[in-house]
Amino acid sequence: MSVPLTKASRYLFKPNPNVGIKYKEHDISGEKRVTEFLTPHKLQELDPEAKEHHRTFIGEIDEAVQQQMKQTSFHRYVAIALLILTIILPSLLLFFLGGSHWGLIGGVYYAFFAYILVEAYITANRNYFEQQLYEKFENEYLK
Repeated sequence: MSVPLTKASRYLFKPNPNVGIKYKEHDISGEKRVTEFLTPHKLQELDPEAKEHHRTFIGEIDEAVQQQMKQTSFHRYVAIALLILTIILPSLLLFFLGGSHWGLIGGVYYAFFAYILVEAYITANRNYFEQQLYEKFENEYLK
């Protein structure tokens, strides 16, 4: 689930304070299993029936959380590869052909700030994902 680019700035600094997704990773297969969804404070506020629904919901979101984590890793790998190919390598080439170190320094700084933008998008994407899961939990399991 990806955040629309028009809403990315809205979700960048707006994490859901009630969601605290925690998971365990299997040693051999690498499969991740969600162990907690809500923060401990929010979980204590739920009644026993809602806690039972919470356990059911945790079992149902395993695949969605794994897919979200794969998507995040994919964004990081693609961003790093593109930044190396489009910024770092050309600035290295300019450095060796032209002899000026300013092109190399500018390329490294530009790549650093471009990667910060990618991480900002990933953070907004995670916050959006958590908000959508929380809304689904409230609408389908608590009412």
